[in-house]
Amino acid sequence: MEKKVRITATERMWVVARKMTTFTIRDIQQIAEVPYGTAHYFLTILRMTGYLKKEARKGGPALAKWQLIKDTGPQAPRVTTIYLVKDLNTGEEFEARFGKGQEVQARTKNE
Repeated sequence: MEKKVRITATERMWVVARKMTTFTIRDIQQIAEVPYGTAHYFLTILRMTGYLKKEARKGGPALAKWQLIKDTGPQAPRVTTIYLVKDLNTGEEFEARFGKGQEVQARTKNE
């Protein structure tokens, strides 16, 4: 029996962006089969980090054209969530990362 490989929403959106090179949020949403908010968040983060360029269009954000300007290969860039907790009493800083199972991994920045 063949093992089924699960492709994540992020991977699907990245594949669409690489194949189309110029697209709208709606293109990503429909082709990658993800919610509009998911596509908007992913594209915004990639624009902020230099992977995409956005051209404003009349008609709102759904019609804006996006262009992939940094194609680093087939593996999708990984968007992570990092929260920084600073203890004002001790001056220590802790980084909390949410990963598999939503567990929190904390470590001091002083280590």
